[in-house]
Amino acid sequence: MANLISTPRSHADEAWKGALDVYFREFMQFFYQEIAAQIAWDAQYQTLDKELQSLSVKSQVGKKFVDKLLRVRLKSGATCFVLLHVEFQGHYEVDFAQRLFEYFYRLYDRYRQPVLTMAVLTDERCNWRPKSYPMQVCGHKVNHFHFLTSKLIDYRAQRATLLEHANPFGTIVAAHLAALETRTDPNARYQHKFALMRQLYQKGLTREAIFNLCHFIEGVLTLPKEFEIIYNS
Repeated sequence: MANLISTPRSHADEAWKGALDVYFREFMQFFYQEIAAQIAWDAQYQTLDKELQSLSVKSQVGKKFVDKLLRVRLKSGATCFVLLHVEFQGHYEVDFAQRLFEYFYRLYDRYRQPVLTMAVLTDERCNWRPKSYPMQVCGHKVNHFHFLTSKLIDYRAQRATLLEHANPFGTIVAAHLAALETRTDPNARYQHKFALMRQLYQKGLTREAIFNLCHFIEGVLTLPKEFEIIYNS
C-alpha cells in the first residue's frame, strides 16, 4: 500500500507559525539559548509580523515558510530593545542570504533599533548552510552581514534525546524530521505519528500542551485518507 499511495501535502508553514505564536520563549531557549538568557521575559514582547510583511522585498507568491518579527527587551536596560527576525526556510534559495540582508537594512531603516536575524533551515540539503552576505566594491569589503543559522537535520542523531526533552521543541523537531523521512512512505509516516502521539500522553503533559503539540504533529505528518481512517480508529 505504501508504494501505491502518496502522502498528501503537509501544512508545515501553518504548523510552525502556530508553534512560534505559542512557544516563542521555548523556541529561543531551544535554538538560541545564549540569546534567550539575555531577554527580559517578564516584560511583554511585541509581535510585528504585519510590519515585516509590509517590508517584503520580493513577491510573496510561492513563499512556503514562515517569518516572524518580534521586539524584545533585554535585561541590560529598561529601554534596551532589539528586533528579532526569525526566518524558517524549507527549500534551497539562491538569493536567500541577500534577501535576509535586504530585510535587515529595511528593518533598521524603519525602526532604528538593533536587528538580529535568525534562520532555521528545515530542508534536507546537508551542504546548504548560508550564514552571511558579504559585499565588496573594487576589492574593498564594504559590508559583511552575518545571521544565525540552525539546521534541523543536524538533530537526526539525537532522536531519543529530542523525545525526552522537556522543551516542546524537542517534540516539534522530532515531528518535522519524521515528516522529512517519510515523505514517500505513508505507512512509516503513520507509525511515526502514532508513536509521537503516544509519547505525548506518556510524558504527563498538560491538556493545553498536548493540544498545541498535537496541532503541530497533525500539520506536518499528514496522512492519506486510507491511513487517516486507521489512525483515527
